[in-house]
Amino acid sequence: MNNKIFLVLVIAVLVSGGAFAQFDLSAGGGVYYNERAINVPGGKISNSVVGLFGFFDATYVEVSFGYGYNLEYDYSYRNLALLGKFPIDIIIDNIANLKIFPLAGINMMLLSNGSDLYFDVGVGVDYSISSDLFLRFVGTYGFYIDEPLPAGYNANIFTIRFGIGVKI
Repeated sequence: MNNKIFLVLVIAVLVSGGAFAQFDLSAGGGVYYNERAINVPGGKISNSVVGLFGFFDATYVEVSFGYGYNLEYDYSYRNLALLGKFPIDIIIDNIANLKIFPLAGINMMLLSNGSDLYFDVGVGVDYSISSDLFLRFVGTYGFYIDEPLPAGYNANIFTIRFGIGVKI
């Protein structure tokens, strides 16, 4: 079942590339940190992950992929996210070198023993260094939407990403 969801996400990414070809395109990568938490009756189980990510951006859509590793529990995972966003130019001294964008979408984490699916919401900022180069900062909060958890349990993930991108 999880492989079918992953395949659908990959096909959606490939199909959306042609639909957004007339928009500004960019690509890049960087590092991220996330904190996953599972709230259980009487407590919370959490762990931290650091990793690398890459992204492709078509003005209103971002596709990102990454590889994360948890030193504490010695496991790794891959992820694929498809996020919609709405960029807003911030003009300072007649220069539009800052973009802020709310975003929301699906984030799939592929673990060695299965996968987790999250609905992410967040905000991002692009700071233009030159006409073709920018820094990107993104913070998201994800709600677990995969298979139902037992009564009294819930899961979430908080992610911070920092990267550099180039306009294509």
